[in-house]
Amino acid sequence: MSKLRSILLTLSALLFLASTPHALHAQLSTTATITGLVTDTSGSVVPGADVSATNEATRVVTHTQSNSQGQYVLPGLSVARYSVSVAKDGFNTYDVHAIDLHPAVTTTVNAALKVGSSTQTVNVTSSEAAVETATPETSASVPSMQVTTLPLNGRNYQGLATLMPGVQNTSAGTALTTGGRATSNVLSVNGLQTNKTFYALDGIWNENTGNMTQTTVVPNPDSLEEVRVLQNNFSARYSLMGSSVVLLQTKSGTSSFHGAAWEFLRNDDLNAKNYFATSILPYKQNIFGYNLGGPIFIPHLYNTDKQKTFFFFSEQFVRLTQTPTGTLTGLTPTQDQRDGLFSSPIKDPSTGANFVQNASGQYVLSGIDANAAAYLAALYPLPNYSNGSGNNYINTKPQKTAQRDDEIKIDHNFSPRLHLLGEYLDEYQEYQQNNLSSVESGEIYSTNSETDYTHNKLAQLSLTQVLSPSMVNTTSIAMNIFDLDLDLEGTTYNSQVSGFNQTLPYDGNLSDRLPLVTISGGIAPQGIPANLPQQHAADLDNTVSDDWSWLKGNHYLQAGATIVFNTKRQDPPSASNGQFTFTGTFTKPTSGAVTEDDAIADFLLGDASTFTQTSNEIRVAVHGFTFSPYLEDRVKLTRNLTATVGLRAYFMPLPYGPPGTETNFVPSAYSPAEAPIVNASGTITTTSNYNALNGLLYNNGEKGQLPKNFSNEHNWYLGPEIGFAWDVFGDGKTSFRGGYGLTYTRVFTNQDCSYHCALNPPALSTSNLQNPDFSDPAGTGTTKAATISSLSAADQDIQATQVHTYSASLEHEFPRSWTAGVTGAASQARHVVGTWNLNAPAHDGVYDFNPVINAGTVTPYLYAPYQGYAAIGDYRTHLDQNWNALEVSVKHPVSDSLFATVSYTYSHDLTNYTSVGTYNVIDPYNPQRYYGNAEGLNYPHSLALTGIYSVPWLKSDRSWRRAVFGGWQYSDITTIRSGTSISPGLSVSDQGNAVRPNRAAGVSTNGDKTVKEWFNTAAFSAPAAGYLGNAGIGTIRGPGLVDFDMSLYKTFHVAHGNDFEFRAEAFNVFNHTNFSGVSSTYGSSTFGEVTSASDPRILEFALKYKF
Repeated sequence: MSKLRSILLTLSALLFLASTPHALHAQLSTTATITGLVTDTSGSVVPGADVSATNEATRVVTHTQSNSQGQYVLPGLSVARYSVSVAKDGFNTYDVHAIDLHPAVTTTVNAALKVGSSTQTVNVTSSEAAVETATPETSASVPSMQVTTLPLNGRNYQGLATLMPGVQNTSAGTALTTGGRATSNVLSVNGLQTNKTFYALDGIWNENTGNMTQTTVVPNPDSLEEVRVLQNNFSARYSLMGSSVVLLQTKSGTSSFHGAAWEFLRNDDLNAKNYFATSILPYKQNIFGYNLGGPIFIPHLYNTDKQKTFFFFSEQFVRLTQTPTGTLTGLTPTQDQRDGLFSSPIKDPSTGANFVQNASGQYVLSGIDANAAAYLAALYPLPNYSNGSGNNYINTKPQKTAQRDDEIKIDHNFSPRLHLLGEYLDEYQEYQQNNLSSVESGEIYSTNSETDYTHNKLAQLSLTQVLSPSMVNTTSIAMNIFDLDLDLEGTTYNSQVSGFNQTLPYDGNLSDRLPLVTISGGIAPQGIPANLPQQHAADLDNTVSDDWSWLKGNHYLQAGATIVFNTKRQDPPSASNGQFTFTGTFTKPTSGAVTEDDAIADFLLGDASTFTQTSNEIRVAVHGFTFSPYLEDRVKLTRNLTATVGLRAYFMPLPYGPPGTETNFVPSAYSPAEAPIVNASGTITTTSNYNALNGLLYNNGEKGQLPKNFSNEHNWYLGPEIGFAWDVFGDGKTSFRGGYGLTYTRVFTNQDCSYHCALNPPALSTSNLQNPDFSDPAGTGTTKAATISSLSAADQDIQATQVHTYSASLEHEFPRSWTAGVTGAASQARHVVGTWNLNAPAHDGVYDFNPVINAGTVTPYLYAPYQGYAAIGDYRTHLDQNWNALEVSVKHPVSDSLFATVSYTYSHDLTNYTSVGTYNVIDPYNPQRYYGNAEGLNYPHSLALTGIYSVPWLKSDRSWRRAVFGGWQYSDITTIRSGTSISPGLSVSDQGNAVRPNRAAGVSTNGDKTVKEWFNTAAFSAPAAGYLGNAGIGTIRGPGLVDFDMSLYKTFHVAHGNDFEFRAEAFNVFNHTNFSGVSSTYGSSTFGEVTSASDPRILEFALKYKF
């Protein structure tokens, strides 16, 4: 290990010295590169030729020369359309126009010079580069025209994923969000989980640090220059984080002013009804905005040639009001119940006799608790609904979203050799929900509602320097802030309820929130859940690094290093405000079952069954650090064969929380001699040697304890990559490419214990009381007997997930610019993080666990290896995932009034990771035992077709008919794919520790594919006592998807350079019912039934103005 560390430190030092004094670049560079070979018509190389690339939008020129091998390179170019000119005395000048550059792409422009005068020019018009011959990478891109033209359900760029083979939109068929807390990364690349893809906007880190499943800023499509996905064998320059990379490139200003304004309108009057809805739900959405770009100049004083300073500004607004899918109905106390009047007998706990009846025969409650009455009146709404089902309340409050997005981008050219970029993006959203159901299961009332405020920001400064005709360096700094406040509207704090006054055992942080109250008998829970309100949740990433490139002979060298500082601040949920449960046991008559009336009567009297409160709510700051240098050599072995070899190193220790304040359970530190006696009921009896912190070690770095990040077993990682690109016939029309790469995904708060371990003892104490009084639980309740408690933990061997990718692809360009490609691709994820119960009861002979547990008379943890504890949720990186695919793509670039792509993927995705159940591993004593189809990621067949077509009506007509009926264009995204894999769950009365049903051997799970029985439910049965169940992961095939999204639009020319565009868009235009949710829990009354469907047909109209 020390030798490896010395090698890596030496490599890092060399890279730092190589980039001095131009070091420190903040993110993944998304600049483009032009490279090529200059020859004469006989094929001999031409050294010393002058090569210039002109940005056609800004007219900025970049110069270089061909070297002794005739090669040249122009790295660090802005993403735009360029012209390339090659000149050499004694030869005609060679000019190529309309070369579109793409982010992180090397474009090859070879020049064959004819003998003649340099004043004579040979002009060539470039078409979109069809076949990649310079690099081994597998990637796909969608340029601006397609981004703004294709129909996007939700105006979210991730909806373009279907254009790319090997990339899945896991939410296809459903409108994506425009940003904020509700947004999520839905792209699965190469079959991997959505958090394994890294997102960068103009190279800036663009992800929520805490979970890596949300992008910080979702740019509007009209601000995007291109969307690009790097899938396999991509340069070490881009392998900083994740097994794949999504690069977003925004637009820039040009030498002339250009801009646009738009509004997109949706209305429930235009929508069809969802299959499971009884009516079309109210929905009103307006998305409107504008952008403007151009030169910054002062006539006759500054930038008079408009080639020095440019700006681009974009702003978009979202206004959405909707009734959420799934009507919220339930029970609330009636007016009679509030007044203490009950139709069924109610026992007086003080006398044992029933309360007296009034003249109407109602039992009249006396001695109502003042705090309970005040709480009920303030928080529980009166009945407002009746449908014969027994429910008497419906929540009709709408959900509202208000969002504003801003971007400002400045480009400044100090000289043709020095370019500065600065930009700032700001996304602010208020998302008003209609209740608290997103954080408290079963809560339905509109009395309190959650409002999520997100204020996310990205910013960067980037300096590109042309150090010589063959050497370029880019230097930048950047920041990424994902900022979230979860706030409440309504009655939140004790002080808001007149006359409410409680005395709780603890008075820690946020203990002045109203307590959570649960009343048995069907009444929905009410009050403030443990995780609201959040004081503040923020993720901050500051990144610094450098990218350097040098063309030396046949070698194109790239090197650099990246430093990332991460901080996450958030409160782990804890019930510092207290939680009461009322079960009706005090007022229930001596005979009969507990009723709703009994539980409400208990509440009105203030007689709770149980009370729980934690001593405090802790605010945790988690810090992470990454240092990652890389080196790559792309060498031209022959004129038509290029090899690439690269290496990226990672110094990526585990993140850490507040040192000395967190504890982690370490099995080697546990002593059976210090364990208590665990009783069958789950209570414990302490002994003279009892240690309440048995096995728990502090993160204080002291001897015998743990380092601040719990483990330093894995800090350094190496990611090699090797690949080739072969221009098979040397004409640029056929390529064979392939390679191997090893990348890593980071470990942070949702994949280690730096966040959750803050709740381990002794940081928090918990008061558990029986039969407490609502007003004074500490003074009246009886302390429950000490019980076993759950813990969070992280394995000492935890490490970053490594992803091995392989691919080999064959591409060919056919006549009329059609191209086709076939790729074999594979990915293998090793050390995938997952949670499992470290304290699960051990196997017992032939049984998976002691069958006595099934009877429910003893706690399962009577048979656990670590006595004194209940479940120990342990984060471990011992899981695997394997994906193999055959990918076929056909493409026609934008020309001849047609753009078209066809993408087909045939794949198989396998894993031992499951999300069904409390833990990701079913049997922690044999984690490989359950291995099957990856849930929600395994799509065997996926076909996507896209097209943009100019309708050839009335082309030659010069009358009004052409103005109205001619010039229409049509675009389409069609997605057809098989259903993903689903795992069966288990919910039966005597299941014990089982989490899976049994699957009958030899019996197919395929059913009739009806709403009432989607799969063969007879193939499953409850496991026998003592067994976990043998049904594997992903044994059920879910519903497939057939979705046609179409757009019809027309441009009206109103003046020179001024156009209006009218758009009519339809998503799921044929209103095909795409089922989505299937009940897969054995024992549920709905087992096997389809429970939800994706979006029905949605219509949208838009108007754009462009100049």
